[in-house]
Amino acid sequence: MAFFDRIAANPVKESGQIYESIGQPRPDGTYFQRLGRRALWWSVYALALALLIVLLPILVLATGIADIFMRTQGAFTRALFFFIAYFALENCGMVMCTIYFFTGRLQARTNPGPYYRRHLGVQAWIVRSIINISMFLFRARLEVEGDEDFARKPFILFVRHSSVADTLLPLYIVHRRGANLRVVIKRELLRDPFIDSVMGVLPGYFVRRGIEDNTHELERVGNLMKNLGPKEGIFIYP
Repeated sequence: MAFFDRIAANPVKESGQIYESIGQPRPDGTYFQRLGRRALWWSVYALALALLIVLLPILVLATGIADIFMRTQGAFTRALFFFIAYFALENCGMVMCTIYFFTGRLQARTNPGPYYRRHLGVQAWIVRSIINISMFLFRARLEVEGDEDFARKPFILFVRHSSVADTLLPLYIVHRRGANLRVVIKRELLRDPFIDSVMGVLPGYFVRRGIEDNTHELERVGNLMKNLGPKEGIFIYP
């Protein structure tokens, strides 16, 4: 646990001031609904990883043939190894969240700071690992300008994305500057067990899209904007 404590983006929040300012996160669903949902989707992710590993020789052969005939310079094979890494990291994150649940949940009721900090740390580690692996596999290079402002004052970050990796880039960039994010994402991502577990602890909201009366949704998102301090921001996918 100490490892994830050290890589948490902003240790200033360890005493739980963030909960005092905006209140404890209210996860989606009842206690048993959350456990059932996370267990279901974790089993799906674990099965996906197991199948990828068991079928790896066949998949490597198939993607290699596709790369040769379609002249993709190994894009299919690289994508295969990306998804193996992705599912492996997701399962690793779930293991850590489960450990934190059984070892720190009771303490978190009176002192949420360490519990918050550990989840923030494992989130930062998972995001950093996925981005670094993506850049290595796809021979990409990341250049960022103007990100020093994230460490100076509160901010609202609106992001557009076109792939799985794109969704994590803002977190990766902001974490490098030691800033924390309160995340607003679509409710469909409750199907990702790691995101579901982490967002049950860190401040954020799974917004319901396409509903007629969105008053409650606007109120919850607006609540996240209370008492933003330096190195804090709202992260919204429009």
